[in-house]
Amino acid sequence: MGKSFAIFMAGISVGVAVTVWVTKDADLQNRLKKAVRKTGNDLQESEIWQRGKQAASGAKDRLKDNLNDAIDNAAATSKDLAHQAGEQLEGAGKQLQEV
Repeated sequence: MGKSFAIFMAGISVGVAVTVWVTKDADLQNRLKKAVRKTGNDLQESEIWQRGKQAASGAKDRLKDNLNDAIDNAAATSKDLAHQAGEQLEGAGKQLQEV
């Protein structure tokens, strides 16, 4: 199913939804509701929907990897800073002992 078909089906679904909302005939409402459900299911099974799910999953994975990298870098940086501060304190302690 192509992109234009998905857009066409979405337009029909909106039209059906409005019809269901304004109609008083219960049998017609039920038939239209079933049609909307079927259209929704067809759209979820479409190639466009699947590609969108894959793209979202890929973006989520990349974001997770980037976040993990940032956390690792922050941990390494804070470790280096703590080590440098410790060395400076040790040096200052030695200078105080010499005085």
